[in-house]
Amino acid sequence: MEYFESNIKDIRPEEVSIKGTKNATVQWLITNKQGANYFVRKFAVEPYGLISMHFHGYQKTMIITKGSCTLCVGDKVIDLNNIAYCRSYLLNLFICNFFSEGFNKENFKSSFI
Repeated sequence: MEYFESNIKDIRPEEVSIKGTKNATVQWLITNKQGANYFVRKFAVEPYGLISMHFHGYQKTMIITKGSCTLCVGDKVIDLNNIAYCRSYLLNLFICNFFSEGFNKENFKSSFI
């Protein structure tokens, strides 16, 4: 495939499958199905939600697109509202910061790519 084009709204969110994760979904935006040798995913974490401690064999860059979260990475705890990078096999966990914005529940959702 030479190129791929889609509307993000047409890509169905799925529950994050990491054990212990709560109130978090992932959309697989770009994968090997489109011929890529990398993945682009969009995560949404609801108020009081989290993506449990995990690691994987690839490096990742996270770009916060809405709200903020607490990132526990290695032995550090970081309030994250911009970008971060994690090397391969580094333990990491994300928690939605419920208090990050306004009082509208939709505003409390943290989203990142």
